[in-house]
Amino acid sequence: MAEPYTPKPKHHGAPPPLAQYLTDYGLRHVEDSYFHENLFHESLSIDEDFPDILVRSCSSRSVGAGIVNLINTCYMAAILQCLTHTGPLFRALRYSDHNTPCHESGFCVICAFRDHNDEAIELSRCPIYPSTFLENVKYFSAAFIPYILGDAHEFMICALNKLQDAFPEGQNNPIDQIFGGRTITKLRCCSCGFSSDTIVPILDLRLAVENLSTVQRALESYFMIENMDAKFKCSSCDQQVYMAKQLLIDKAPGIAVLQLKRFKCDGEKIESHVSFAMDLDLEPYTSPKCREHDAILMYDLYAVVVHRGSTAKSGHYFSYVRSDENTWHLMDDSEVCRVSIDEVLSQQAYLLFYAKHGTPWFSSVETEERDLKPEGFW
Repeated sequence: MAEPYTPKPKHHGAPPPLAQYLTDYGLRHVEDSYFHENLFHESLSIDEDFPDILVRSCSSRSVGAGIVNLINTCYMAAILQCLTHTGPLFRALRYSDHNTPCHESGFCVICAFRDHNDEAIELSRCPIYPSTFLENVKYFSAAFIPYILGDAHEFMICALNKLQDAFPEGQNNPIDQIFGGRTITKLRCCSCGFSSDTIVPILDLRLAVENLSTVQRALESYFMIENMDAKFKCSSCDQQVYMAKQLLIDKAPGIAVLQLKRFKCDGEKIESHVSFAMDLDLEPYTSPKCREHDAILMYDLYAVVVHRGSTAKSGHYFSYVRSDENTWHLMDDSEVCRVSIDEVLSQQAYLLFYAKHGTPWFSSVETEERDLKPEGFW
C-alpha cells in the first residue's frame, strides 16, 4: 500500500545549468524578444541565483504562483498553469496511490506535477523555476528541445499522455476520468439506412477556425453531417451507394479542452478573433447514448491559453485562469495579476478549458489543501 503523501517544504527549484544547455544546443545567444521587451512593465526584480531572469512575485492567495521564463519555456508555463488550476487533476495527483517516496529510478512525471503543485500553493507564492520540466522536456517528446519554443497544445497532449501511462490502466485512471472522452463516427448508407460506427478515445476537440467567427460555429462545422462525394460498398445491402458521415460525442469528458487550430501546415497563423463564451453546451453534439448516461453536459470556462506572434515557431504563450466564479488572473510567466472577464473574452484564444457545471474551483481546492497542510509546511 502506498504511504500517505506529505507535502514537502520547497526551495523553488535550483536554476538549471543554463550556460551548459545553451552550449549543448548552440543557443548561447538565443533570447525571446517578447519576453525581454514586453513581459514586465513594473515591480521588476532580479533573482540573485539566476540574474538573467526578471521576476515578479504574486501576492494573491486565490491563485497559484507564477512560473519563471527560463528562455522560451512560456509554452510549458502556460500549460502548467492550466493543469495546476484544474481542480480534479490537482486532487487526483495529491490523493493518488502513487508511492511516496517514489520508487522511480529516473524522472517521474507524477512526482514532477505533484511537486510543482506543492510549490504553486506555498504561502509565499514565489515564482517557480520549471527546472525539472525543462531538464526532462525530451521525456515528453523528442520534438521538444530545451530553450526552443514549442507548441503549447502539443506539450499538453504529451503531458496528459505521459500522466495517463504513468497511472494504472482501467476505469480509475484519473486522466481518463478527468479529460477522457469518446467520439463516435457514424457512416450511414443513404440507400438502406444501415450505419457502421467507429469509436475513438479523445483528450480534446480540435476545431478548424479559418473563416469562422465563433467557437459555436466551429463546433457546428466540426460535428455537421458530411455527404460523401464518392460511392462505397455497403456491408448491409451489398450495393455501391453514397454515404453520409457524422461525428458525435459518445462520452463527454469531465474537462473539455478545445483547440482552435490557428496554425496552418505552412506555419502561417490565423489571427482573426474567434468569439467564445463563458459557458459551453455540448448536448447538441452528443449521441443519444451519451445524453442518456450523462445528465450534465453544460460546462464553465476556467482557463485560456493565448499565443501572441505571427508563426508557430515564434512569439509568446501565456494563460488566463479562473480561481472561482468571479475571479480571473493573467498568468504571464512570472507575472500574475487579476483581470476582468472582458479582458479574457477579448483574447485570440488558442486553447479553451471548460469544466462541467459543479466542478470545484481552484480556490476551494487550495483552501482545502491549506486546511489539511502538515504543521510547518508553510
